[in-house]
Amino acid sequence: MPPKVSSYDFEAFYGAIAQHELRMPRCLGCGALQHPPGPMCPECNGMAFEQQLCSGRARLYSYTVIHHPPLYGFPTPHVVALAEMEEGFRLLAGLVDGDRIEIEIGMPLTLRFVEQEDGVPSYRFVAE
Repeated sequence: MPPKVSSYDFEAFYGAIAQHELRMPRCLGCGALQHPPGPMCPECNGMAFEQQLCSGRARLYSYTVIHHPPLYGFPTPHVVALAEMEEGFRLLAGLVDGDRIEIEIGMPLTLRFVEQEDGVPSYRFVAE
């Protein structure tokens, strides 16, 4: 079930998350992966896409520690990671146990799928 805030462009993304898969649109014109999803390829302006299954493996590109305000579904403080995915695009997600591990830029991460308390599917990064 996609989250309450969604759009046509994100339906396939959140549908894949609900199935515990990470899928990104790949332009049929130039082959570029597009994230965030949108109606037109930012590389070639193509409008035909296929959904590519992604590995979920990444390296930490950047991060921040959120102390305030508290956010639903996240402990406080919590770490938000910007990761460079193996396929070349960047993805934001919470970093599980980020407050208990030594965080280093470039460290390997893996995407894990979770279901929030209200049943909405989501994802988080874990350190390898």
